[in-house]
Amino acid sequence: MIVLLVLTYLTIYLFSQYLHGCFMHKINFEKKFTKNSIDKLPSNVMHKPVDFGFSLDVCDNTSVKVGIVDSGAINSEYYKFSKSHSRRRAISFLEDEPGSYDQTGHSTAVAGIIAANGLGGITGLAPHSTLYFARCLDGDNKGELSSLLSSILWCIIKKVDIIVISLGLRYRSRLLHDVIKKTYSKNICIFASSGNDYGATRDAEFPARFNETFACGIGSSASHSDKDDIKSKKFFLNLKNNNITSLGLKNGFVNFSGSSSASPVVAGVACHIIESYKREKKDYTVNDIYSSLLSNFSAN
Repeated sequence: MIVLLVLTYLTIYLFSQYLHGCFMHKINFEKKFTKNSIDKLPSNVMHKPVDFGFSLDVCDNTSVKVGIVDSGAINSEYYKFSKSHSRRRAISFLEDEPGSYDQTGHSTAVAGIIAANGLGGITGLAPHSTLYFARCLDGDNKGELSSLLSSILWCIIKKVDIIVISLGLRYRSRLLHDVIKKTYSKNICIFASSGNDYGATRDAEFPARFNETFACGIGSSASHSDKDDIKSKKFFLNLKNNNITSLGLKNGFVNFSGSSSASPVVAGVACHIIESYKREKKDYTVNDIYSSLLSNFSAN
């Protein structure tokens, strides 16, 4: 009886330590991107799918809802949130930094690639899409797994069509995978950065490595999932490593590169595919969108 009691308490203790370790697990972020400020645009920039190797019909307007799980709500003079917008479409899951606005410029650059409205000289891939922001990274671009999980679940509640996750974990998390599976079951597309440092196995980071997500990366040349660049991954795409001009904080601009810049590009293109299904009132699955992206992409 005493032995059984001791084993029970030991099991509870070990499980609590496991949960604590899961929720305190830090998001690996430092090597994800480079962001160089630009004082002035040399000319107007209009991002189009064809610029990144995609050949498909572009919709004039898109009603697609995109959730950006990152460093906060876009903070640019060229894409303003009204007070009502910020309350409905932005939230922070940081205990020490409750404000929902981006402090580092990372989320702003990600959002600009997708939905910059053209007023400042940059037009995103899907400028009429509706953005939702869940902040899980602090002012140093650091975060914890609990904030990431909460951010994804909030996007599910908001019934977004797409979630963009330009960050990752080096190690597998069962809790994260369960949330990703839940997202997938709700027919929400997930575009996640594969990471710039694959390590010895050249595997993508998490959640990009999960089969329910579309892994987005960069390389010296473009490639996609009919090549063995990332092991055992059905849906992935590597864009050629180029700087992408996007929005910076306030009224600034940046040249954005790294795998963090790839996921918003692919998500922006996916907006047009989803919109085409909606206009034709056709049902679709997440895999339909993923497969369409690959079939319309040319690595040449």
